Amino acid sequence: MELGQILLSGRKHDMIAYVHNNPGCINNIIMLALSDSASAAWRAAWLLESVMADNDRKVRPHVPRMIGMLPNVGESQKRLFLMILQRMEIDGVDESRLFDICTTIWEDLRSASGVRCYAFKILLKIARKYPDLINEIRLLTEQRYMETLSPGIRHSIRLAMQREKLLTLPQP
Repeated sequence: MELGQILLSGRKHDMIAYVHNNPGCINNIIMLALSDSASAAWRAAWLLESVMADNDRKVRPHVPRMIGMLPNVGESQKRLFLMILQRMEIDGVDESRLFDICTTIWEDLRSASGVRCYAFKILLKIARKYPDLINEIRLLTEQRYMETLSPGIRHSIRLAMQREKLLTLPQP
């Protein structure tokens, strides 16, 4: 089977086995994840996140493009890109761009709770490196940002913040 057929098979087990048996296909998966084909891009990003290593050297060159695409992709693909980016070490201008984009995603109360949650987790990761950002993050945890989240996501964010020892939020 070729990559396109594997992605359409719908069986994650088969897709992961294919990648492990054909390690050279990772670049094709990355390019498909970054493509304009919404459904194929989503599935490729989903597979990539499942098979990539933390700070994967094959993904690293594509990080700036992935960050740049975040504002323009659908919610599902955006969530997967955020999941991938959370696993990467990002510095400099790319990190600054990612922080700004994740702040915008977090502040968009119409975005899906899961997308906002991953954006917030990236904000926490960056704040870990730059403690001066903690006050900005504190402002982003006001009630108006938290109340639109699902109870499970709200709880997840509270736990992440407590785990990072960055902030403590009052319980609802």
